Amino acid sequence: MGNVQHGCTALAGASLGGYNTTVELLLSRGAHVDSVDKDGDTPLSGAIYKGHPSTVELLLKHGANTDIQNETGATPLLLIWQKMWHEKTDEQTAAKIVQIMSDYGAALEVPNKNGMTPLMAAASDGHTAAAELLLSKGASVTPTDEVTLHERRLECSMSPVN
Repeated sequence: MGNVQHGCTALAGASLGGYNTTVELLLSRGAHVDSVDKDGDTPLSGAIYKGHPSTVELLLKHGANTDIQNETGATPLLLIWQKMWHEKTDEQTAAKIVQIMSDYGAALEVPNKNGMTPLMAAASDGHTAAAELLLSKGASVTPTDEVTLHERRLECSMSPVN
């Protein structure tokens, strides 16, 4: 069963915690690597959100889909930087996760429903190494369609200047 209607699975919980031995056990017993919780997040999303590169790689080795979008339109990669109430991922860990995800073919420019891309998010958090890596893998510094361009200008104009 791929979809979970009432919260997370054991695999999602182990992935959030970075418990690789438990993740491996659950996968060996038939846990679905791409199970989706009520918010549209997968175990890979959780491992990325909590900053566990080794768990990210383990899930990808077991065939996790890199580009499942959640309810906000975010792919797992974008979740590195979407942390309102949790400690932010450090720059080195973010760059490592970007490298792993790009090695497994993750789409690097998929925006969420607000038009935020991984490059925009990395730049907003001051993660230069991750931004450089995204750019070296082909991420664009300019939006491609006029609607997105207008939305990003509006978003930037509303952001506080430090």
